[in-house]
Amino acid sequence: MLTGLLLLLLVGFLLLMAEIFLVPGVTIVGLLGVLLMGLGVWMAYSKYGQPTGHYVLIATFSLSSIILIRAFRTGFWGAFALKSTLEDARSPEPGNSGSTQSLRPGMSARAISRLRPMGMADIEGEVREVELTDGWAEPGDFLIITQIDHHKIFVQLTPFNPPTHV
Repeated sequence: MLTGLLLLLLVGFLLLMAEIFLVPGVTIVGLLGVLLMGLGVWMAYSKYGQPTGHYVLIATFSLSSIILIRAFRTGFWGAFALKSTLEDARSPEPGNSGSTQSLRPGMSARAISRLRPMGMADIEGEVREVELTDGWAEPGDFLIITQIDHHKIFVQLTPFNPPTHV
C-alpha cells in the first residue's frame, strides 16, 4: 500500500513537471498530474490517518516546491527548451539594418513582386516591402516613393509604365 501511495505521488509529480517544462499550454497531462498527487495525499489520509496525511501533504508540497525552484534556478530544464527562432521573410537580411533613414520621397524603385497593394520592391539595390497607394503593379513596373511613415514605405506607379493590366 505504501508503494502504491509513493508511486501515485511520483507519477503525479513527473506529469506535473512534464506539463510545466515540456508540454505547451494547459493540457490533460498537468491536470492528471495534479489529480494523481491529490489522490496520493487523499489515500494517505484515508489509510494512515490524519497525522500521517498531514505529513504526506506537507512533504509533497515542500518537495515539489523545492525541486521546482531548484530546476528553474540552475537552468537544468533549459536543455529541453526551444532556443531556435524563425526569421520573418520580411526581416532585413544580414548587413541590412532595415532602416528607412536613407530613403527619401521622389526616389525611384522597381517592383519585384506584384503590389496589390503591398509587395516587394528594389530600392537602390535593397529589397524592401512597400505599399502602393493606388491600384496595383506587376513585377518590373517602375515606382516612385511618395511617403515614408516610420518603417512603412508608400509608392506609386511612375507615369511612363506601359499598361500591363486592366
